[in-house]
Amino acid sequence: MNQSDLFQIIIDHKDKNLPFVVFNEPYSDDINAKLQIDNKLHTECDLSSEAFIFAPFDAKKFDKIYMPFDKCNSYRSVHLDIVLKSNSKNNELDNTLNKNKHTSLVEKSLIAMEEGVLKKVVLSRIELMSISSVDLTLVFNKLLSFYNNSYVYIWFHPKVGFWVGATPEKLLTIKGDFMETVALAGTTKIDSEGLVTWSKKEIDEQQYVKSYILDSLVNIVDNLSYSKTVNIKSGDLYHLCTTISANLKPFSDYNSIVDLIHPTPAVCGIPLDISKEFISVNEDYDRSYYTGYLGVISPKNKSVKLYVNLRCAEVFNNFIKIYIGGGITKDSNPLDEFEETLAKSSVMKNVFY
Repeated sequence: MNQSDLFQIIIDHKDKNLPFVVFNEPYSDDINAKLQIDNKLHTECDLSSEAFIFAPFDAKKFDKIYMPFDKCNSYRSVHLDIVLKSNSKNNELDNTLNKNKHTSLVEKSLIAMEEGVLKKVVLSRIELMSISSVDLTLVFNKLLSFYNNSYVYIWFHPKVGFWVGATPEKLLTIKGDFMETVALAGTTKIDSEGLVTWSKKEIDEQQYVKSYILDSLVNIVDNLSYSKTVNIKSGDLYHLCTTISANLKPFSDYNSIVDLIHPTPAVCGIPLDISKEFISVNEDYDRSYYTGYLGVISPKNKSVKLYVNLRCAEVFNNFIKIYIGGGITKDSNPLDEFEETLAKSSVMKNVFY
């Protein structure tokens, strides 16, 4: 099936107000679509078959949503590798209020760090952008073009919401008894000389994530190891990434691993419970499915591919809600942290122009 025909089927399906997900895995030529045959909300799933899971940041506040593949029509198309350019149009309204609120929040977290309450916390905000309509085909192709090494998706359920995103961060992959995850943190741009350089703040931020994941897994897996830390690109930004791998023990399953590593300090903080409480009390909105996770699970086949829900937006009738954030350590500068959120939101805005 060609890409144009696939998206016409998806558009017709959405016009009927029925759930669907369409996604493209990193470095894959395949676009996969799962179109649920009814509008039932599946908050539990018989894991003897495959399903797409859409999970929140905090499972105590929001449900995990499943699209069981045996309740869906499945389609596949070849990714045409269409190259689209950002028009770099700045559609921001006056960001003074956003700036003041976010820098104040960062300053509050720095006080908590000075007092020894926190080591790191990930703070986020939302940015609203007016839209007149959404062209699903164009949005998906722009996501593929701007984030060509990310997990790209459009997800819709009439009883939950309409989300789009392109995440660079793998949460967990399992194939047989072999598992991989990543410690991904730190954000920078190419400097004036065309180089990628890292401050102590960024290096420490990523090290916190790496150490946390290794410490969490050491007693429940075998052959735990990690790669050299490398730079990875997402849009116009770069991040530090370490791949962590292991063999699962016989009693381990994907749920037990996810429960240990999500949320990681890459989206929450250290100590975990205290940083999560700080986020809940001080962020002036609820993250919902932002910094949750999504992807395909097939436990019976010992196959899992899950990604953290970053670089995402929630779509409404006449506006979108862009979710953006960054890691804060004792070396953070509040204004720099706000500027980082602007850089992270800019590509997503251009997806909708």
